[in-house]
Amino acid sequence: AKIYIVDGSKKSISSNKVSTFGKNIKYYYIDKTLTERLLWVSSKIEEPFVCLISDDEFHIPSALKSCITLLEKKTDYVSCLGRGMVFGYSKQDKKIKSLAAYPEMKDYELNQELPSERLNYHFKNYTPSQIYSVCRSRVWKIAMQGFGKEEFHFFPQMEMQFEMTLSYAGKSVVIPELMWLRSY
Repeated sequence: AKIYIVDGSKKSISSNKVSTFGKNIKYYYIDKTLTERLLWVSSKIEEPFVCLISDDEFHIPSALKSCITLLEKKTDYVSCLGRGMVFGYSKQDKKIKSLAAYPEMKDYELNQELPSERLNYHFKNYTPSQIYSVCRSRVWKIAMQGFGKEEFHFFPQMEMQFEMTLSYAGKSVVIPELMWLRSY
């Protein structure tokens, strides 16, 4: 896998630290908005599949592989996500606690034949099942370019536009495999 780190922090990671990264990790410091950084990196991706990963999450490689395997078999599917778990340290109990993230994603699938039916189903039963999924790169790039053209200045703009685009573009599924761990 190639990992693209598109850092928009106030200060970039030191070049000494970056030099310790593996050859498969590309680090870019771009002092721009998230939208601008994602639009920029979308032109760099050449791999057939892509997954947007937040800076507070960890992904399980075997689940990413399961998603890619499913997408290779089901060509009418544009995205695949595994289940998530949130975790955090409880100062009160002095323990690490966890719970299922987005329990409504269990058995979630957009498999309707018509794009309009997928859109209707998805937004009647909304859960963000595609924004952080493994996606076909060609569709992911179209979705990124779509919201990168104009910002409407409401918090979930990117997520909503992305989810609409992918729902329209093809089918998607959440598989029953733990894929991502989100820090509280």
